[in-house]
Amino acid sequence: MNKHGLSRAIDSGTKLAIRQRCGFGCIFCGLGIIQYHHFMPEFKDAIIHDPSGITLLCPCCHTKAGARIISRDQVIEANINPWCLRNGYTREAFYLGNTIVPVRLGASLINAQSILMYDNKVLLGFEPAEEVGSPIRLTACLTDINGDELFSVTNNEWQASSDQYDVNVVAQTLTIRAASGNILLRMSLGASESLKVDRLRMTYRGFSIEADNNAFQVKNPIGGTFRHSGENRADIGVWMKSTGTALIAANRTGGAAVGVHAIVTPRF
Repeated sequence: MNKHGLSRAIDSGTKLAIRQRCGFGCIFCGLGIIQYHHFMPEFKDAIIHDPSGITLLCPCCHTKAGARIISRDQVIEANINPWCLRNGYTREAFYLGNTIVPVRLGASLINAQSILMYDNKVLLGFEPAEEVGSPIRLTACLTDINGDELFSVTNNEWQASSDQYDVNVVAQTLTIRAASGNILLRMSLGASESLKVDRLRMTYRGFSIEADNNAFQVKNPIGGTFRHSGENRADIGVWMKSTGTALIAANRTGGAAVGVHAIVTPRF
């Protein structure tokens, strides 16, 4: 507590208001792992947690602000025009190992280089390391329930749209919400053993994709639905096509993997 008895703990509603005003990332560099910085007044002089006097800084920029390497005037100026709102997204990096890891989509564990594909476009998958000994590369293009881009990854750097209700990183978990209680994406940022996406709600070119703790589901709006839980091993985990069909556990020649027969069609 400070000299006025104010705890450093900020209530969740105030934190949300600050995140929304700042675009969900550091006001200087846009990084998505953030801390809450009192600047007007400083925390030692604050009587309440006034969201207008608190901003978002990444740990590095927060340390610089505390050491006065970044001045209070610079914080005030950046708070007026935050990096994320100028650029339309917040960003951070994935720290992956040297080998492809399984991806858990809700209750499904998918062992594949390409987890989700539409025709020839990889929506979630891995690319080889750029150099021997360097990390493998994650790529992603995930959309919201309206089909608008929600979250993308290029060369292990993720970007989340600032045009959301909330984007929040706590410990190793990234959560994106369309409204209070309406989670569109929740995933782990570390991937030592597997990459975990325990909540996903997206629509892509007419296909509805949902993942939660009970199942992983692909649905065509005309009526075809596939639900899966358990393990899936193949070249491609789910291969949706502009023809309106989707192969589950597919090989790159276009057929279903050995022992897997599930095909989603638009007219079940």
